[in-house]
Amino acid sequence: MIRDIAIVAYNRPRYLDVTLESLFMANNIQDWRVSIYFDGGIAPDVYQMQVEVISKYPALKVVFGTAHLGCLMNHIAAIKGCFDSEAEEVLYGEDDFIFRKDALDYLVSVPRNATFHCLFGGGGKMAKEYCPIGNLICKDAFAPLYQWVAEKRYAGLSRPTKSYVLDVNTESHDAVFFAYLLDKGLYTQFPDKSYTAHFGLTGLNYKKHATEEERELEEYMFSGRRSTWLNRIIGLVERKEKLPTLMAERRLVPSSFRYDNGK
Repeated sequence: MIRDIAIVAYNRPRYLDVTLESLFMANNIQDWRVSIYFDGGIAPDVYQMQVEVISKYPALKVVFGTAHLGCLMNHIAAIKGCFDSEAEEVLYGEDDFIFRKDALDYLVSVPRNATFHCLFGGGGKMAKEYCPIGNLICKDAFAPLYQWVAEKRYAGLSRPTKSYVLDVNTESHDAVFFAYLLDKGLYTQFPDKSYTAHFGLTGLNYKKHATEEERELEEYMFSGRRSTWLNRIIGLVERKEKLPTLMAERRLVPSSFRYDNGK
């Protein structure tokens, strides 16, 4: 069984650094191939920072896109790239996740009974819902999704948890993948507890679109020595010290998340 991990990234090298650190500390990571897919259009100075980050990790493959695809199509390209390289299953995620040490163990053990097998959430439910915080998809499940996206079948479909209607120009992969599940009557398998946590605050262009509160918290997360970043962020995620307005309201961080195997 060839299993790949595809990390989708763009212009946040510090976030990516923490994500990769947690990923490569996961149990049995050696049994997975790791790829990083950078969307095109990265500024030269950020590109150099990204190169410095990835040079510290044994990633199997690094792809720098030549064109800016946006969130949706960069996810599609990353997943397809893994399957085109003979992967049979792909775990994909973005550059602002923390992976629990037993996240990969869970994925190997869970039955393949849904379109997506999510690492985030709780209750062990099967639902017609999509959560973007770490998912595994099998090759047979991806093929019809790929065709559906290529045909832009999501145009005009709505997602009940959002107030907007999807259109052909959307860049939100989570909205489109959610719409796919609803359109086809398919399911996501959620775990009994969260094996990932999301710690991203700012989006494109770093602080350009961030609030003052987001900028202050981001500076706190990445202050001090590089070796302290992951533990500091884990502390924020687990205790929600500074997160009630920034993350808790967005339901991005579950209160049950514990990094070290739940202990």
